[in-house]
Amino acid sequence: MEKLKELIERAILVASERNGDVDTEDGTFATTETDAMIHLESAIQELFGLEAHELNQTLNAEHIIEKKLNELMSEQASK
Repeated sequence: MEKLKELIERAILVASERNGDVDTEDGTFATTETDAMIHLESAIQELFGLEAHELNQTLNAEHIIEKKLNELMSEQASK
């Protein structure tokens, strides 16, 4: 559960620290600090045992995520 909390916290930090317009109609793109992205990638890898691009390329990524969340909920329920 701690790894999930860390992942969510890192994702929130990336989203909140972004600079620029999310809407690309005007040709601008949102950016974020490199360190924030590195920490988010690290949290993803720590939780799922795969790097983000590996998880994204996996055909059953949704299944992997669901399985991990179910494992975490089961662990939490048994405490």
